[in-house]
Amino acid sequence: MRTIDVSLPDEVQAFVETQAEHAGYETPGKYVEAVLRELWRGNAKSDIEQQLREGFASGDPIEVTPEFWKGLKDRLRARHAARPQS
Repeated sequence: MRTIDVSLPDEVQAFVETQAEHAGYETPGKYVEAVLRELWRGNAKSDIEQQLREGFASGDPIEVTPEFWKGLKDRLRARHAARPQS
């Protein structure tokens, strides 16, 4: 894990320390890490939701049946088998 140093104004530092204490974090740094991790996860979720919206709008729907999955697996296996071996 890498670290970064961040300078905060006194009032922001006090806020972070208070929030960390109220939330039960060991250190203010652990609290900031948790907040940033949640922000990161939220962005990843937004990206996935955007991709789903694009997929829904990409054309006519198809029925996904066990036969569909079998055909997809068969095509992927054939594509994998046709790849040059290194």
